[in-house]
Amino acid sequence: MSGYQWLNGSFTTHIEILESRPPNDIDVVTFFNLPEGETQLSFLPRIKDLFTTKLTKLNYKFDAYLVILGQNLTCDLIERITYWYSMWSHRKSDNLWKGFLQVPLNYEEDQQAIMLLDCKGDTT
Repeated sequence: MSGYQWLNGSFTTHIEILESRPPNDIDVVTFFNLPEGETQLSFLPRIKDLFTTKLTKLNYKFDAYLVILGQNLTCDLIERITYWYSMWSHRKSDNLWKGFLQVPLNYEEDQQAIMLLDCKGDTT
C-alpha cells in the first residue's frame, strides 16, 4: 500500500511541559492508494478493525481516519482536509500555531524496520 499518514496529537506541543500531563492519544489520517487489483469493496472490510475509531481508541489510543487517493476530489474530501488542517494547525488552549507530521507509507522500508527491530531483541 502506498500513501502517507498525517499524525497529530498533544505530543506535538510538549504537553508534558506546558500542562504537566502525558499525551492522551494520537490522531492519524491515512491517505492511501488501493493496492493493485483491489477495490474499496474488497479491501476495506479486511482492514476495518485498523480504522474503526472505537477499536483503535480503546486498544491503541489513536483516532483513525482513512482517505483513499486517486479518486475525484469531492466536496466531502475538501471539507475533511480543511477540518483537519484547521484543528491541527493551532493549539486548542491558546490558539498558537503548531504543526503535524507527515509520514510516508513504504512497504519496503517497513520491512527493513521490522528486521531491525527483530535484531534488537537478538542477544546472540
